[in-house]
Amino acid sequence: MFFLQKDIFRKLAVISVMVFFLSFAFCENDKYEMLNSLLSGYLENDLELQKYTLLAESASLDYDSEKIKNGITLSLASGEIKIKSSSDSTKISVTPNATLSLPMLNGTSVTSSFPISIDDGEKIIKNGNVSVQTGIISNYSKERKIKLLESQRVYLEAEESVRNQVLKAEKTFYESLKKLYNYAIQIYNTKSDLYDDTLNLKVLETQGYSKKSAKYRQALLKVQSGQRSINENQRSLERETALFAMKCGKTYSRDVNNSKKNFASNDDLGELAFESVLSFLPKNIPNPETINIFDYDSAYYSKIENASWNRFIAEKKREADYKTTLDASLSYVFNDDFYNKTGTNSASDSVETKLNWKLKGISASVGIGIPTGNTVLSESSSENSYNPYYSLNFQFNPNEWRLSKINTIQQKIDSTVEDIEIQASYDDYETEVLDKVSTLHDIKWSQKAYAQEYDMYVQLEKDMSEWLKQGIVTESDYIEAYNNREKLRLNILINNIEQIIYNNDVKLLFCTKNKVDLRNN
Repeated sequence: MFFLQKDIFRKLAVISVMVFFLSFAFCENDKYEMLNSLLSGYLENDLELQKYTLLAESASLDYDSEKIKNGITLSLASGEIKIKSSSDSTKISVTPNATLSLPMLNGTSVTSSFPISIDDGEKIIKNGNVSVQTGIISNYSKERKIKLLESQRVYLEAEESVRNQVLKAEKTFYESLKKLYNYAIQIYNTKSDLYDDTLNLKVLETQGYSKKSAKYRQALLKVQSGQRSINENQRSLERETALFAMKCGKTYSRDVNNSKKNFASNDDLGELAFESVLSFLPKNIPNPETINIFDYDSAYYSKIENASWNRFIAEKKREADYKTTLDASLSYVFNDDFYNKTGTNSASDSVETKLNWKLKGISASVGIGIPTGNTVLSESSSENSYNPYYSLNFQFNPNEWRLSKINTIQQKIDSTVEDIEIQASYDDYETEVLDKVSTLHDIKWSQKAYAQEYDMYVQLEKDMSEWLKQGIVTESDYIEAYNNREKLRLNILINNIEQIIYNNDVKLLFCTKNKVDLRNN
């Protein structure tokens, strides 16, 4: 069973990743290979997604069960068989019965029962019957439809939970990746501070300060402290990256072979860890087309849709809560006991019809039985005369009467509350739209600013490289330009991540079309 579940989930994870990356079909396949591999592994290892996938499968089975229970049903039973045997006689009694239910025809059902006893070969059937019952004024069909709608709704919500969890898992993945990039930027910033502190130390040296002087030692300690802080942050980043890789089903290790430098000391291991992390993390993040929230109809906003559904299904239930119900039944009774007098040949079948009426705790029924004058299950006939019989029943429940009045008032209150909840959901929608529009403007502004700065720093890094070869600038000057360029590169990746997260956030605000269609069909 475990392997079956894993197989189902893996199929879902692969499909979800394929759908996600199809939106970036214009990009080179190998350009995002590392990102694709990490994301697919992250989704496959997401336990919440596995859970929601199985819950959706369970909801699908429940929906199928509900359709079976509310469809045509046939029940056959032999009934209890009793056998009495002695040396001179054998008696057998059995009551086979059958029921055919047609819920789509206002709860129509056909039932039959045949109490049979066989005593010394003589077969006797008493009060066997075949009856048909159907609703004339009945809520059965509406209640059946409500049950099917609610079951289908649960299934659609389970399906949507899977979709939403894919989006949430993607969002968490990118938030973790963004955190690592920000950590790397923080290290670059610390390196810039170290560059300034090192320059200050060199100025003191050129000014002739003694290495034993307080000012020189303070500057030296600041440089050493900065270097130690950088090494600690670099190793911390490596630990966080290793944990992230594990969640993606990958194994992180230091890339010693591809290192650009020959690391000799323990302090230099921090730089090795930093380079290995940057080599491991994706170097490219897709720049997606941001979603316009106004492209979505407000009817698909999840809070509005949920409030609308609650009112819709509540209205259906109120409509199904009939104050008056009326149903009718017709049955044929074999060898009706009502006409069978002991010691006489008076057996007769009968045809019974009955009306059942109910209103707010008051119920009444009236029926008539018409004898046929003979029985189809007996070869003998009777010459007796028979009269119809009548049945009456009346019942009154005071509590139901009082509760019905309270229920009417409660339904009016519920309807008003439902209207308020719908209005509140529209207010939430307007607030959410303003928030998302503002967020998108900030993202787009940052995107433009980072792009302009990055071009400047790329050119500056190239110039610094040439000037370093010519001896115009120092190696520290070049490294500073290189670090600034890398910070801008990481900020651009983070900006792309923020656009992806923004798109997922917008998608999570809206429900699927199937849920809205469920109310309209």
